[in-house]
Amino acid sequence: MHPRLFRNLLAMGLACICLPVLPKAHSDVSMRWLPEELDLPRPALVLISGAAPEFFQAGGSAGAKVLQAEAMPFEEAVRVKVPHPTDPVWGATLTSPRSETPIATGDVLLGSFWIRGCAETESGSGQVTAYLQRPEPSWHGLQNLAINQGAHWQRRFFRAVADRDFDAGTVNLVFHLGSLAQTVDIGGLMVWNLGPGIDPASLPSTRIDYAPMHLDPAWLARMQERIDRHRMGEVRLTVRNAAGEPLADAAVQVELVRHAFGFGTFIEGPSPVLESGLDAERFRETVLRYFNRVTSAVYPADWGWQSEATRAAYLAALKWATEHGLDIRAHTVIWPSWQWSPSAWRPLADDPPALQSQVLAQIEEVLAALKPFRIDQVDLVNEPRVNNDFETILGRDAIAEWFAAAAEIHSGPVLAVNEYGILSAGAILTANHDHYAGFVQDLLDRGAPLGAIGFQCHLDENPSPPGQVEAVLDRFATLGLPLQITELTLKTTDEQYQADYLRDFLTVVFAHPAVASITFWGFWEGRIWLEDSALWRRDWSPKPAAEVLDHLLTEEWTTRLSLRTGEDGTARFRGFHGRYRIAVGEDQDAIAFERNLAPPGTEWILELD
Repeated sequence: MHPRLFRNLLAMGLACICLPVLPKAHSDVSMRWLPEELDLPRPALVLISGAAPEFFQAGGSAGAKVLQAEAMPFEEAVRVKVPHPTDPVWGATLTSPRSETPIATGDVLLGSFWIRGCAETESGSGQVTAYLQRPEPSWHGLQNLAINQGAHWQRRFFRAVADRDFDAGTVNLVFHLGSLAQTVDIGGLMVWNLGPGIDPASLPSTRIDYAPMHLDPAWLARMQERIDRHRMGEVRLTVRNAAGEPLADAAVQVELVRHAFGFGTFIEGPSPVLESGLDAERFRETVLRYFNRVTSAVYPADWGWQSEATRAAYLAALKWATEHGLDIRAHTVIWPSWQWSPSAWRPLADDPPALQSQVLAQIEEVLAALKPFRIDQVDLVNEPRVNNDFETILGRDAIAEWFAAAAEIHSGPVLAVNEYGILSAGAILTANHDHYAGFVQDLLDRGAPLGAIGFQCHLDENPSPPGQVEAVLDRFATLGLPLQITELTLKTTDEQYQADYLRDFLTVVFAHPAVASITFWGFWEGRIWLEDSALWRRDWSPKPAAEVLDHLLTEEWTTRLSLRTGEDGTARFRGFHGRYRIAVGEDQDAIAFERNLAPPGTEWILELD
């Protein structure tokens, strides 16, 4: 086929690709793009060459064309236009040529491409998911990437280790583009096979262009002022002797031992907190060192709450957390779609009263089972925007009834709703914001005892600007309920970016008066949903992000002071809200007290026997 004819077909989304044999010139270019800093024990082999954009295939609703790339290492790129979002997201795709050479188990693969784009959103950021995979059943995957591309070219690297053999022509890279109406440009795509025995961590990785806000003195000063105003209070303490007289020049040590603000983590069930071994012990130590609350999850599906073994593991994790004085967020009672619910409910789609009865019975059963534990929050409804099967059948009044029933069964915990796509993806998906705010307000208008608004916050390499995060929090604060960061992850291979952005994100959230808690969706690479979001590596060595968390929680956002009372027996200090341990006296003769510091401030009377 003549290249021009192929391009015309490609632009119409009609091209049907064969396995091309690329000209030698393209192979030469492929090797020139191999990063110079690599010190390889053997020559790299070109696995997939995207040097010739005309050999890409657009699929579904995507239309593609070739364009000239100026001032780039490649002369041409492929532009894909997605006119509207698709459901599923692979309703619009771009597919690379297939692999030119075989892959053996243990081979280390290195890939890279340049990408830019714009979307019909306020910020213009796009969203792409890419999969290095076998492009036919069983769709065996080698690597996947979540990409949030901006308007300027950026080179993206990825690495993979083959877990099986692949023949030549059986692997490609496919981009799923249908999450947004967007235009995406991709150029210089290459995948090399470096052979076995290479440490993937030694290979190039993507560096995210992010200017840390905490390096801006004006921004940091404003955040610190807000933290001081909203998270700290004044204490006037008085030390009295056994006769009730003020004790002058008394040595007083004060230490914050439990923040009033919630810092939490996910502990799954079955959870490492219940396991034996060094990793499990380290996991428990880390939970208790940094966090005052946990989230344990069980889902209403057949394999979740309906499974006796799964339910038992979940309740065992709640018991461990309760015994260790941790507050607990129970996640989740109702995930209102067929996918996440008991299969026995599916035949009730045409019988709304029967379906509502089953949902209410589930709420009663779960809430009753939670009563023995230290549950202070319950995710009653999860992801209502997309998981709306039940709302479509039952209506919004039925959801309000769920909350009323839960509050009647167990009046202790705050009942929350939880949603994704609010503070992630640049925090600019205004349609998501509008739906969620409207959903919450509508429930409140119907009298539902909704007590908190949850934001999942699965973040990635498209940083949501801290100012935009603050603006979205401001908007939801007008609803008058506490805001909670419920499932925080920051998935990236750029560890410095992870540390820089995490510090900024935690700072802007902690500084916001409407936010009550921040919960990480795991922290250790050995047991986490998204490995690249871990703070500690599998061997427990800390990433820079873990060092940021340690610094904030043990040095910057804590209170640890040595004081002396004045002639009137008093001393004053300003500290973070929370539970304090106080020691009056010298060394082993010191007398211990515990007191709370709550807003706006307090007075402590410390009487020595």
